[in-house]
Amino acid sequence: MYKSSVDIPFVYRDDNIALLDDLSAVKNIHDSVFLEGYLVVLVLNGNAQVKMDETMYEFQPGDLFMCSPRNIIKNIMVSMDLEVRAFFVSPGFTEQVVQMTNLDFSVYLIDSKHEVIHLSQEEIDMCSMYFTMLSRKYKSAETPYKAYSVSTLLSSMIYAFSDLLMSHDISITSNDYTSANQIFQHFIHILKSPDCNMHMVKDFADKLNISPKYFSSVCRKITGRSAGSLINEAVTSEAKQMLRNPQMTVKQISNKLGFANASHFGTFFRRQTGMSPQQFRKKL
Repeated sequence: MYKSSVDIPFVYRDDNIALLDDLSAVKNIHDSVFLEGYLVVLVLNGNAQVKMDETMYEFQPGDLFMCSPRNIIKNIMVSMDLEVRAFFVSPGFTEQVVQMTNLDFSVYLIDSKHEVIHLSQEEIDMCSMYFTMLSRKYKSAETPYKAYSVSTLLSSMIYAFSDLLMSHDISITSNDYTSANQIFQHFIHILKSPDCNMHMVKDFADKLNISPKYFSSVCRKITGRSAGSLINEAVTSEAKQMLRNPQMTVKQISNKLGFANASHFGTFFRRQTGMSPQQFRKKL
């Protein structure tokens, strides 16, 4: 769910979810953390600074930070008294949760890469309660009903969290499971998955087992935007994140993103940003 040279002390971790309440291992480091999953962090005490998209974000007690996959967090600096509650969730597990709760986060995920909202004390207490309950349940002994208990608790937490987001004017809709909604939801989770290296409308349409024309009509119906513009925006954002990593060459980035060669990647990047990958790096 993340890539970093730092050994992070998770309260609990498996292939689907990770819980964290101690950032002592990542205090004041300049190493980059590449997120392959969704990250939610609630600051209870102290303060922290992180850099994303060349913007420095400062977090105070009560701030809730949400970040989608394929983002790079770096220049992490935290105070000695920092206390947090954090969740990492894999894209695949997120899709399961969406199906389980009948909630549709897909439009929110395509429009927002990261967001910070400030919670009331009541909202902080609720988030902390769910974190404690989940961590205890995950670490408890195996019993016949443990899996069902965890599933029910997760569903309850997602509904409560959705209420919280909507109270802060972040729209989360109920998924009516029409064909178009299911297709778009699946598309978003493919697009956000760490191993996605597609950048053509046809590639995604083939993956979804539909025609490119119908795929584009679905995207326009739900977002008002073409499938191509959504894909290009996501690929460009991913390219910018990788170009911020001096350890990766342009050729390596081109291969990672699924382009035939660095020249094709350069043409795509210039068309989207007005500058070459090398020029973008010089501006950093």
